[in-house]
This record gives sequence, C-alpha cells and structure tokens, in this order.
Amino acid sequence: MSRLGCNSGVTGEVLRPGVRFTETRVVVTFTVTADPDGGDCPSNDQVPSEVQLGQPLGERTLVDGACTEGEAAMSTSFCDPDGVRWEPPVPVDEPTESGATPEAHECVAAAGSQIDVAHEPNWRPYAEYAPWTDRDGCLLRIDVFADRPMPDHCGWASARVLITGSPIGTRYSTADESVHYVRDPDGVLERPGLMESLDLHATVPPEAVDTGYRLGEVEVWHIPGDESFVWVISPEGVEKWPSGETPVCR
Repeated sequence: MSRLGCNSGVTGEVLRPGVRFTETRVVVTFTVTADPDGGDCPSNDQVPSEVQLGQPLGERTLVDGACTEGEAAMSTSFCDPDGVRWEPPVPVDEPTESGATPEAHECVAAAGSQIDVAHEPNWRPYAEYAPWTDRDGCLLRIDVFADRPMPDHCGWASARVLITGSPIGTRYSTADESVHYVRDPDGVLERPGLMESLDLHATVPPEAVDTGYRLGEVEVWHIPGDESFVWVISPEGVEKWPSGETPVCR
C-alpha cells in the first residue's frame, strides 16, 4: 500500500484497517497516521501489511475499500476496477472425451456475459427453445441466441427461426433490437423472399467465421458485418438461412 497525500516519499505508520464482511465480499480499508506538515511530494514508498480477518475468506471477493466508488483512491493507477484485489477462481468444467460434444449445462459466469443464464429473461417457458451453448457446452442466454419453431397453432411449425442481437452475440430485449434467421422450406410463413433465399445445400464461403455457438454437433457461421445470412452446419450438410421479418401469430 502507499499513502495518497504528500509525505516526503514515506508512507508512514499503517493503522489497523477497517474490515467489513458481507456474504459475497470482504472489504478491507487501510489508513495511515496523519502528517500535519504534509512534507514534499515525491511518490511515497509501498509497504506490505498483514491482516488477520478472523474468519475464512472462502469464496468471497477481496476488495480494497479505498478503491471503491466515491473513495479518494478510486481514480489512481493503484486501484483495480471496483477495488477488487482477489476473486475466487471460476470452476473449470471437466474435459469431455476426445471428439465428444459437451452436454448443455449452466455454467458459473460473469454477470451480463453471454452465458449468464441465471439473470436471463424468463422467456424459455413460452416456446420450445433449443439449448444452444458455447464451445464448452455452457448454455447461452436466451436473449443472446435463441432457436425455436414458429407457432404450431398458426400452422407454421415446419418453419424455424434463430433470433439474436445485432451483431450476433449482442443481447436484445425487443423485436426491434433482434435479427431473425429463418428456415421455411415449405413457405408456410408466406414470405416468398425467405423461402427463395433459403439454401438447403449450401457451401460456407471462405470469409465466414464460426460463432462458436453449438447445438450438439450443429454449428452456426456468419460473415462479420453482414447480417443477410447465417450458415447452419450439421453432420447432414450445410444450410444457408436468410434474415428477415417473421409474421406475428394471432
């Protein structure tokens, strides 16, 4: 640690820190003895300090209280974002057998990330959403990448739609923020452009890249910056699905 104010290059006596415990964090705030004269202003030295918490840190995040929002040190180069000094490691999933496809599962994830399923909208009960994952089998948020059949009660069950944000991988909350990639080989949606643009025997262009999204052995590829099509690759072959508006089932 180091003194914030001027003290002739010396941090000075470190006082007993304040320690605050919550269920998820341990916040430690250090102070040093005051110097009424201030002294010269070269950078103060950095000194170690040992703290006995009195209880196990466990899986809680260790936070430097002087670096948190509104505190004096927050904007200095010594502070990490949100004052975090240590975080518990994220558990690593057991590797699958060579060549095996990871089974879809919910993973420990950073808040707001693509696999932060714990905080996704409650949309899954309202349609037959397929469990798309990342390469490691971690379930993707429903508002990042969704896959469902069109409503059966309107006679559209043979059509399927992939829904994502713009660009692919961006979270969306409304239809206006999303892009629909449609498979409608029978034309049940009565959108001729979608049926005519669908290619069930396609070839992936060389400029396309893997999204990393998986449904078992199925992959989705796209051309960055071009939202016209996605390529759906499965053991049966490659299909090119066009983007477009889907009708609302009344």
